[in-house]
Amino acid sequence: MSTKPKTWVATFDGASARMFAADEQGRLSEVPQEAAEGSHKDADEPTTEPNHENKDAFVADLAARLAKLAQRHKFDRLVVAAEPHAMGAFRKAASKPLQQVIAAEVVKDYANTPVKQLESHLAEHL
Repeated sequence: MSTKPKTWVATFDGASARMFAADEQGRLSEVPQEAAEGSHKDADEPTTEPNHENKDAFVADLAARLAKLAQRHKFDRLVVAAEPHAMGAFRKAASKPLQQVIAAEVVKDYANTPVKQLESHLAEHL
């Protein structure tokens, strides 16, 4: 009996990120930040608009956290969705092992999209 690969979705822009686990039916459930590494400090982040350098650093940190999670086999497939600048920064920062588990890249800002809409927009990749 074959087991379906564990698929996670990461949606992000240069200042915020959300991660979701997909079930067999393509329904997403948000992964709490603590479970998705525990070292990220969302509450301590400034509420002002970050500059490009800070956005790139945020995305690089996210890529490093996702690489660690992939290494710990939290997921087998990763779907990433981000606005163009953040996706470019992610591509530069993603390690080779992380790149190997990326199943799809969607260049669109879904960072604040409600879960049900996100499921609909990303259905073909789940």
